[in-house]
Amino acid sequence: MKLSKYDLVALSTLFLLVGIFFLPLFYPTSQLYVTPGYTKSDILHFNYPVKELLSQSLKNNSLPIWTDLAGTGFPVIAESQVQAFSLINLILFRLFPTVIAFNAGYVVSFLLFSLGMYLVARDQGYGRLVSFLCSFLFTFSGFNIVRIQHYNILSGFCYMPFIFLLAKHFIENKNSFSWLILPFVISQFILSVHMPTIFLTSIFFLIMFIIWRFIYKPQQLSR
Repeated sequence: MKLSKYDLVALSTLFLLVGIFFLPLFYPTSQLYVTPGYTKSDILHFNYPVKELLSQSLKNNSLPIWTDLAGTGFPVIAESQVQAFSLINLILFRLFPTVIAFNAGYVVSFLLFSLGMYLVARDQGYGRLVSFLCSFLFTFSGFNIVRIQHYNILSGFCYMPFIFLLAKHFIENKNSFSWLILPFVISQFILSVHMPTIFLTSIFFLIMFIIWRFIYKPQQLSR
């Protein structure tokens, strides 16, 4: 898929909107979302603390194997939601202070949402304006905004448009080089979410590709 300068303008506009949306997290001072749950906040009482352990470990050139700060000790790396092997986290929490890296994770996730959905729409043959609107509505949809308290779900689901796009290209063309990239993208998704999310997403993709392969595509060929 070749992108023209107009596609780049559309993507730049989407990226600018994402930047404006998350700007209050960085300016004039760094701050966090506070999202109360039933009794505690997922961010303040789970996601941010485990990311702090990850950040400290990475800055000491190690991984958060174990901590004595929970109960009588806990293998932090065994908790999938710490996302210790996510490439995005390895970069952000190694290079930046925890609060900056944590908020930057939101920005990266939403940038991937917007880029991925735009590419999917363009790949389906939609024009630039429609693709822009699809990407905008998907990126800032209620699902994503409400899930801000569930940090790991956002940072995992942002790979879904790319998984769909790469898998579709591989099915359509067995000689496509997408098979070289697809396993890596899937691995990053798996390493970014917890097991129930992986299970439910696998079922969703299975149903979706059955519909696409045996219902949607035959209808296109019959026209």
